[in-house]
Order: sequence, then C-alpha cells, then structure tokens
Amino acid sequence: MGITLIDELPMERLKGARVLVRINRSFDLPSAIPTLEFLIAAGTRTTIAAGAPGTVGDSLAEDLRRMLGRPVVELRGFGPGDVLRQARPDEILLLPDLGSYAEDASNDPEFARQLGSLAEVYCDDASGMAHLSLASTVGVVRFVRTAAAGFGLAYDINRMETLVEKATPPVGLIIGGADLESKLTLIWNLCGKADWLFLGGTICFPFFRARGLEVGGAPVDERLVPAAREISRDAKGRTEIILPADFVAVRRSSPLSELVAATNLTPDHVPMDIGYASQRVLENVILNARTLFWRGPLGVWEIEPFGEGTRAAAHLLARPGQHLAGIVSGDSLTAALRQFDLWTGLLADMGAPSQPVLRFLSGQILPGVEALRRPATAAKDESRRVILVVEAIGSLEAVRQSASLLATTGAEIHLLLVDQPRRRETPANSEPLKAATIFEQADALLARFGLSAAAHVVREGEPAGCVLDYAQETGADLLGVPSYSLPRPVRVLSGDWPQKLAKHSRLPILFAKAPGQ
Repeated sequence: MGITLIDELPMERLKGARVLVRINRSFDLPSAIPTLEFLIAAGTRTTIAAGAPGTVGDSLAEDLRRMLGRPVVELRGFGPGDVLRQARPDEILLLPDLGSYAEDASNDPEFARQLGSLAEVYCDDASGMAHLSLASTVGVVRFVRTAAAGFGLAYDINRMETLVEKATPPVGLIIGGADLESKLTLIWNLCGKADWLFLGGTICFPFFRARGLEVGGAPVDERLVPAAREISRDAKGRTEIILPADFVAVRRSSPLSELVAATNLTPDHVPMDIGYASQRVLENVILNARTLFWRGPLGVWEIEPFGEGTRAAAHLLARPGQHLAGIVSGDSLTAALRQFDLWTGLLADMGAPSQPVLRFLSGQILPGVEALRRPATAAKDESRRVILVVEAIGSLEAVRQSASLLATTGAEIHLLLVDQPRRRETPANSEPLKAATIFEQADALLARFGLSAAAHVVREGEPAGCVLDYAQETGADLLGVPSYSLPRPVRVLSGDWPQKLAKHSRLPILFAKAPGQ
C-alpha cells in the first residue's frame, strides 16, 4: 500500500501531540471510531475535521460523545478571522461542517495552511473522499510534520488493491446504470482481467450499436460507440462481453410492459430492465465467479416492475453458501439494494465507497491516498513555467513522468486540457467528456511530489494549435506532452497530434510515453 498507518508511528511521537483527523460524515462514523479510540488511548490532543463537500449541518458531536465516552467541543467557525483553541488532553474538538467551505473544495493553499496549523500529525480516515483533491485531504499534508492513514481508509485501500492485483479467477464484471462515459476507463482497465463482462442498463446500448444491432427506442450516446467498438475488439479472446438477450420494455404508445427479445426491439420499444433469459445468463456468471465486481443497477429499479433484474442478481449473491470476494458499489445500486432489504451479509461486506472505487477500478489514482505517499516538499524556485498537457479520459503520463523532475525546481505548472471539436455525427445535445476528474488526478500526482498547479485551463480546438497558442500566451519554458499512452478506445475520441506539435514548437518538449510502449 505504501502509506504509513497511524499505529505505525512511534508512541512517543503521538503522546501529547496535536492530531487532526479527517473523517467524512455521520453515516461513515463507525469506520472511524477505531482510529479515534486508538488516538485517545495514545494520549493525543485530537481535532476532528468532518463534513463532505456540499453538505452542511451534519452534526456529529452527540454521536461522538456517546460512542467515545469523551467530551466533544463543537467549533462553529473556521476561517481567516477565527481563532481556534487547542484541544485539552481530556476532550475532542470538532469542526463539523468543513464541507461547506469553498476553500476546502478548491484545495486553497492558505486554507490548507490554517488546517495544518492545528496539528503536528495529520490522520486521514475519510475513504469516501479519497477521490477528491481537497485542502483537508491533499493540501494539508504539506503543512504538517507527519501524515498517516487511519484504520478505515487503510482497510478500504488495502482491500481494493488486493482484489484488483490478486483477484482469484474466474472474475466476473457486471456493469449497469446510465453513464457509460464515467465507466469507460473502468471497463477498459478491468476487461482484460475479467473472464466475463455483463453489461446492463443503458450503458449496454453503445455496445449493441457497435455490433451493428438495433436498440429500439433506447437512448444511445453516439460519441461512445467507437470506444465500445474498440473495447469489444480488444477484449476478444480475453474477456467475454455479454449483452442482454432480452428486455422488459414499454411501448411509447402504451404504459404496459412486455418481454421482448433483444433481436425483436422496434423503435417503439423502450427497454427498462433485463429479461428472464438475460437473468439466467447472469446467474451463470455469478455462480461460477470467485471474484465479482458489480457497479450500477441493471434496470430502472425505482419503478416497478423494472427492478427485477437487479433484485434477482442480488438474491443470488445474498443466498447462503456463496464463496465470493469482490466489490459492490455505486450510489444508485446500493440505494436499490437497501430498498430491497438486501444490503446485508455478503452484499454489505462487499460494499465500498462509490466514487473512490470507480476511480480505483478505472486504474486512476486517488488524490487523498497519493498525498499520503508524497516525499518531503522540495525547495521552490519559480524560474520556469511548464505546460503539462492532459488528455480526455485520462492520459496523465506527461504529469506522471514530469513531476519527479519538477519537484527539484518548483516550476510554475499549468495543466492544459484540449477539448477537440465534436465530429459532425455527434448529437448536438451530447455533453463533452468531463474535465474535472482529469484535473483531480493530475493534482494528486503533483501533490505526491509536493507540487501544485498554478492553473487549470481548458481550450477547444485542434490540440497542437491550442498548445502552441497557450505556450505563447504564458511565455512557457517547457512542454510536457503525452506520446501515445492512451488506450485505443480513448485514441478514437482524441486523435493523434503530438508529432505535429513537435514540428512547429520552438520550445523543448518532454514526450511522455507509457511503460511498455
């Protein structure tokens, strides 16, 4: 795992030390209690920072008093004008609404410095926010002497790493829901590792289209059809991609549902759930797998009777005698299983934080974890301005390979994402691929080396031209450019442009190529 656990620190360093513990919110409190009890026993003076971004008023004080048997003092303010007293040995201080501060969400350096001033030791036990680049999970690490992981975070990360890197075959992968864009790199990353990939929900329809099959009245994001075609081509001989054989569908002209074979869909049919034949195929996957990853529901479970596919799969997992390891995640899926009263036993044991799991299983880094791995911050020298180019859905090789070099110079770093013009066949109402996730991953890589980006910039146009224009505007000294590190499905979406840049740029260029290419 490569990070220090809180109980691996010398006890003499903890006794009497000021410790800042980051947790998520009251729903996740039980997983943080072992860490807090350990710190109390070690004689620390503990301040808890709580609250997820966008949430306010998530009161924890009473629960903490009851569960820890210790006085808890709730602090109502935290900002440049606030003066916070230090915790006494017999009490715990609580910052309950950290998620309400925009400075935390933006990883504001001054806000991170103020948080760091509260403690000598920082302990992150907020695994549900490991995918975010927050001042209280990433930035603060630069302003404390020691940073470590709490028991809850360490357990979740270790479990994910073990399941992915040492998965017991055969491996089944079930992907449902509605947002293929967010799951594209997950499918790509796990496809070669899985024996079977079963696709349900609306994300299966670009794969139907990629095979030249009709989808009836189902919605299809046409941008993603080329990527589905490339994934299918690459998976051949390694992973069996299974599409639903039938659907429970409704007609646009009638509220009544009917069972329709996938080959018999008409433009009037709107698929709402997988059918019985599809459930039998999925049953074979679940019963024969030793490791299973399930993300997203298989139908519109909120409306009866279109939750039956999801419910049937969950019943198979929940029945006694199953010997499965794996992860079941996704906000919509877990909400469905709770609604069905099935979030117990093996299913609950396989649960894990939704967004961190999606990022991790997609082969992406988790900023909150990477920050704990960073080496000591290097001295700063603002003499160079560097542009690092990141690409749609995830090429971070330019950042990954440049960060270790830039750590000794402290250069001013600009992250540039070029959003290429849509193809003519792309629907006008189709949204561009998201940039926020890409910048979060890049920030996390930089944070590992004690660096931060001075700017996040998105430009639209032909990539080589956009990079050259931005370099001229900013007076850049160096360009960091990926040189085809992208998987083939993502190349389809982004195009090849680095060689054109090399012909026209007068600046030195660091071409970053993925290992093995």
